[in-house]
Amino acid sequence: MQQEDGNPRFVIDAFVIRVGLLAVIAFLLFSVLVIRLWNMQVVHSAEYEYKDRKQSARRIRIPAMRGEILARDGTPIVRNRPSFNVLFHPGEMTTERSRDQAKFIMDKADQVASVLGRENPLTLENVRRHLNYQPGLPLTAFKDLNDEERGRLDELFPPVRGLEVTAEPMREYPFGSLAAQLIGYVGNEDPSGAGDRREYFYYLPSLEGRSGLEYQYNENLSGKAGSQFVMVNSNGFVHEQLEDPTPPENGYDLRLTLDIDGQLAAERALKGRRGAIVVMSAKSGAVRVMASSPTFPPGDFVPSISRARFKELSEDPGKPFLNRAVQGSYMPGSTIKPLTALAGLENGIPATKTYDCEGIAPHGYGGGIHCTATYGHGDLDMRQAIMKSCNVYFVELGVEVGIDALSRMFASAGIGSKTEIEIAERAGYLPKDGPNWNENETAYVSIGQGKVEVTPLQAAVFYGAIANGGTMYKPYLIDHIYDHDRISGTRLSLFDAVPLKTGSLAASESSLKVIREGMYQVVHNSAGSGRRGNISSAELYAKTGTADFGYGANATKNTWFNGFVTHPRTGELLSFAAVVEQGESGGTTTAPIVAAMFTEWFSRD
Repeated sequence: MQQEDGNPRFVIDAFVIRVGLLAVIAFLLFSVLVIRLWNMQVVHSAEYEYKDRKQSARRIRIPAMRGEILARDGTPIVRNRPSFNVLFHPGEMTTERSRDQAKFIMDKADQVASVLGRENPLTLENVRRHLNYQPGLPLTAFKDLNDEERGRLDELFPPVRGLEVTAEPMREYPFGSLAAQLIGYVGNEDPSGAGDRREYFYYLPSLEGRSGLEYQYNENLSGKAGSQFVMVNSNGFVHEQLEDPTPPENGYDLRLTLDIDGQLAAERALKGRRGAIVVMSAKSGAVRVMASSPTFPPGDFVPSISRARFKELSEDPGKPFLNRAVQGSYMPGSTIKPLTALAGLENGIPATKTYDCEGIAPHGYGGGIHCTATYGHGDLDMRQAIMKSCNVYFVELGVEVGIDALSRMFASAGIGSKTEIEIAERAGYLPKDGPNWNENETAYVSIGQGKVEVTPLQAAVFYGAIANGGTMYKPYLIDHIYDHDRISGTRLSLFDAVPLKTGSLAASESSLKVIREGMYQVVHNSAGSGRRGNISSAELYAKTGTADFGYGANATKNTWFNGFVTHPRTGELLSFAAVVEQGESGGTTTAPIVAAMFTEWFSRD
């Protein structure tokens, strides 16, 4: 046995068995590895390639160009112009000499700033934030280069690697602050609140409307964003485009009802005053003029407004952001008297009935209501009372017919209800009978004082009804909405406005005729309260108004001049309402302003 145990052959066989067993195990392990690699690289190669590409793929949002806003004749009030900006592409701005890429980019930005003669708007913190969160996107360094600055960059040597000058559309206002409160202003949208934020890895925001028509029609003006699908490397820099970009679809254009000549004339006439003018087509509701003063330059918001400038505008005591034409709610003063007269006529009081004016009416608080004529007008009928704007006549008439009759007439004129125009507005205030109502309150509202308020737009609407025979029209600003044919570039109309009747003044044509006759005398009679509104190019029918506002040292007056006129060239019947804050009277302050507007407007070819 000892010989067998020490037999060399037996030892060799055991060694061979062990080696063979190890070889088999190694072969099996190698086979499993080969099969695994084959499974990954051949069978599931497409799946793993997809996953890898998906982890490196980035979808970038491309904003659309915003639609234009045009006047009635197609003249652009708001359009887009190219803004030439300097962009840095971080993926191309790396160097072996500088391990801190952000500092390297800042050095290049300083170099470009020196060439342009500008301050470097970038900070090291901003650059690092961009590299951390948006490395695949270009970094905007300088905006809105002029021709001279672009020429300097062309001569820059050696050129800055990764620098690109690109053009992007920027809002432009050819007429400056024209119709600014109506048009509104824009700003960059907040991506965090965007409905399509989750669809994109990199989100380039669009401009969005913040006020006025820019806000109300933001969806139409904004268009539809496009996209680009790209591959990025481990640093997040773009190195491959995966598919053809989806181009954005530009926003729709808005064509307004505004007459550019009328709007320009109105804003010039109002300059330096606080007030508003509205002019409307009396037979359709199309708004031809909507001016509010003071105003602001919407170009201050392009490309963005500074905090200091926004604060300055917001705290301006003149309230330049306020569209007084629709958001200014005022006591109408004597411009309410035509409605008071209609209430009398429709309740059996003839136009020939006279009231004796001795300079004060025995109604109201504090010893009575004084008339415009200190010693009185004497006996006046309705037409004469409208012409001279006699307070005593209309106080007596209003008290005789009562608050219920007045309230019904005022309501039929739209007072206390919004007109439903396309932009934000106020409803005014409709006086009604109630537990605390008394005859004195009725006396005041009969002459447009106290508990009654209207906006200039509301006044233009019901003066239009007086002019056209009693029909109330919904006022509107949008005449057409246009898309663009992608091939021919021609405009395709998506919306065409249609005049909408909303009701009627609660008055007969014979009653309205009496009012129009009185309004004619207001302007054309030498004793008329609105004679300073007379112009040579057309016949104005109007009513003046002066509403006392405030008490004591804060007492002031809001002055009105409302009416209608036929455009001498087009034949269009136009109603108008104009209010000026802190004026002297409707006849001396506001009537000349309206006359200046129409004189300039009607003199244009």
